[in-house]
Amino acid sequence: MKSLAELCIIEKSTGGYNTMTTREAKKVIADIKAFTKQLTPERAKEFLIKAGISTPDGKLTKPYRQDV
Repeated sequence: MKSLAELCIIEKSTGGYNTMTTREAKKVIADIKAFTKQLTPERAKEFLIKAGISTPDGKLTKPYRQDV
């Protein structure tokens, strides 16, 4: 199974960004769902922190809060 980082990479070609077919998009979605199901709570927290969604103390970062 590919890592989430590999799934999220958009290849840049000389004419711009490649687009996915519906079949390819469905495959990526299935792969992401499989990836998230195998995450432990610790790995999920680590991922959210690295993605800039959550702080180490578990709070949402500014772009993801509604109270901003």
